[in-house]
Amino acid sequence: MKKNLLLLATLFTLGGFAPSVSAEDNPNQARIEEIEAQIKELQAELKELKGDEEGENQIVLDNELFKITYKEFKEKDDRLEFIFEVENKTDENYTFQTELISIDGYMVDDTNKSMSDSVAADKKGKIRLTISDHTDEGLPEPTGDLELTLRTFVDGNYSDVMRYPIAVELD
Repeated sequence: MKKNLLLLATLFTLGGFAPSVSAEDNPNQARIEEIEAQIKELQAELKELKGDEEGENQIVLDNELFKITYKEFKEKDDRLEFIFEVENKTDENYTFQTELISIDGYMVDDTNKSMSDSVAADKKGKIRLTISDHTDEGLPEPTGDLELTLRTFVDGNYSDVMRYPIAVELD
């Protein structure tokens, strides 16, 4: 019994003195931070060289019916707003809505998003996807990719719904 108590006391004592390694103790930490800074600089340079293909003014859909361009992103108080420009190439008015939204691979709760905008025949218009924070989780970080399914239909005709997968590079 005494041996078991002695062994148990020794284990607790050794467990209390287990060495811990933090990021500050890592001898490579300075080099890691230097490389991360270089990566950010190179990504910024690459984005500048590519022009508007990344970020704002990305054409996300262009077919015989519509041309849709991602224009900009705004962060306001407790919401994120993604603005698209739609060129309606048809002779009918269309409504645009979203479903199945993800940001950087994480799904956005349907109760936190809103979008239902119409664009008249042979006109251009702006449509807005708004993501609000109605939970304690907070807003998603607007990084990575914004992916969604765009649902569109002729105004008043809910039986002929078209769906388009849309992807926007936010970084």
